[in-house]
Formats: sequence, C-alpha cells, structure tokens
Amino acid sequence: MACRFRFKETCLDGRLYSLDNIGVFHRLVLCYPPRYCNDDVLHERLESLRRAGVDYIVDYGGYGLYGYHVLGKGYSSIVTLCIQDNEVRVLKIRRLDSRRRGLEFEAVILEYLEPYELSPKIYSWSKDYIVMEYVDGIPLPIYIENMIGEIDHLRRVLRKLLVKAFLLDGLGVDHGELNRPGSHVMVVGDDIVFLDFESASVSRRPRNLTSLASYLFLRSRFRRKLMCSDIGDEEIIYRLRMYKERLNSRSLRRVLEIIQCEI
Repeated sequence: MACRFRFKETCLDGRLYSLDNIGVFHRLVLCYPPRYCNDDVLHERLESLRRAGVDYIVDYGGYGLYGYHVLGKGYSSIVTLCIQDNEVRVLKIRRLDSRRRGLEFEAVILEYLEPYELSPKIYSWSKDYIVMEYVDGIPLPIYIENMIGEIDHLRRVLRKLLVKAFLLDGLGVDHGELNRPGSHVMVVGDDIVFLDFESASVSRRPRNLTSLASYLFLRSRFRRKLMCSDIGDEEIIYRLRMYKERLNSRSLRRVLEIIQCEI
C-alpha cells in the first residue's frame, strides 16, 4: 500500500485536504448532499471543526463519493478520516437531509461506554459531528471467514465477543444493529470493538448478545463449524430465550457452552 501520509504508526494512502483551503471534497463531506448545502452551513461546520482542533479531512476509504473516497456513507451521516491534534481519527458528519436532529445522543452513549473499552474513544462532538478513535480492524463476518480454519482461536475470539455483548447488555445499552453485525463489529487483534451507535437505545430492553448469538449459531453459513456439538436449533433458541428473560451470568454460561468445547 502506498503511504501518502504517516502519523505515528499509521500509514495510509489517502490524500489530505486542509480545512483552510475549501474545495469540492470539503463540500461533499461536510455539507452533504450538495443540493442542501450553502456557504453559511459549510462555514459554520468548518469553524466548529477548526475550534475542535481538526486540521484536515482525508480522501480515503471504501465508499465512493463523486470520485472521492470516504469510510462510510449512510442515510444520516458521512464518515471519513480526519487529522485532529496530529492524530488520525474518524469524523462522522450529520447529513443535511438526515431525519436525525443531531448526533448528541450517540456521542453521550460513546462517552458512557468509554471506560469499558467496548467502543471507540470519543474526542469531540457537537450536534453535527463526532470525532472519535480510528479503529483499524476486520469486520466480524470477514474475520470469521478468514479464521474458520483456525477454529480453536476463532472460538476464543467469539467467546470474548459474546462476553462483551453481555457487558453491553448489563450496561443497559441496546446497540440496535447487531443482528446484522457487518461493519458494526470489528475484530482488532483478538479484541472486539462495537461501532456505530446511532441506532442505540437505553429505553428498549438490550438484545446485543441474543442478536449476535442468533447470527452466529442460526444464520451464519459457518454455524455448524463454530459449534462444539450437534446442538439443535430448538435448544439454541431455548437458551437464548432463557438468557433474554434472566440476563445473568448463569444464562450467559449456557450460551457460551455452545462454542466452549472444554466444558
């Protein structure tokens, strides 16, 4: 991979765009979609980011945006890399046509979770943006596919995933998207980080573990390889139901037994 810029141990092939020289990329990322953008909104967001110590946004990522690249493009936000305080970080900007009135709730959730090492660290936020840690990991489905040949190691990582989901349940936060983990669950080394809490809730009953366990043991194409025994779907559903009702360590253990072969 070409290394256009390096900060500490981070080497990326993106192109930096200073916030002091406004161009097309700034308008697309900070003021999307273009038909709703005007100079007042763009300059307000630029000034807010400058005050927060953001110096650059970065043309980098797997999503195309009119010939440029970003990390993500959703219904409510654009996600890209930025440079803040000489560190590579992630910038999430609220789209102008978003149905969400602001990103404050997601930011508060990230601050609440930060001591538990379940989510990215958060550095700055406002109604319109969040600056958070850049998590350089592998999405869960890709990790499972890559590691299915090293099943013992994979099972250890998946047990850690379920335990972290249990902790998230215990903290009263329902992520809201873990039934489709996709890019919401990143494996970093042997650790797990949950991303994108914009659909999170503290009012509905948490179902993080049951969502992930249903994906792993009922819907994944590798589900039979992940399990230690020929346990039937009805038994899996029963154990998940018991966990949902009791939400305690004993019911967690019964779920972990599905892949904890030494028990």
